[in-house]
Amino acid sequence: MGPTNSIYIGNIPYEASDADLNKMFRSLDKVRDIRVAIDRNTGWPRGFAHADFHDVESAQKAYEFLQGQTLNGRSLRVDYAEPRDGLRSNNNNRNNYRNDKSF
Repeated sequence: MGPTNSIYIGNIPYEASDADLNKMFRSLDKVRDIRVAIDRNTGWPRGFAHADFHDVESAQKAYEFLQGQTLNGRSLRVDYAEPRDGLRSNNNNRNNYRNDKSF
């Protein structure tokens, strides 16, 4: 998949704190939304997140920045994702995500 305004960030350590994630995401420009996947049975993070950006250029910069980065000793896996707007509305979100727009 070519560049989009949304990226997938995987291999996030399960024990990563909100402070760890805040620090990582605050370094990115023009972030519109961050969604950290949460297991609906346990309430624990599932080890990945999606970040949406205001434009493709900002997503490309974030992609390049996050490539090769580590978090708590784990190498992050980064890829472009389908933009959220094209998949489903916020009212029909079947996945459990912790939304945080404070980044």
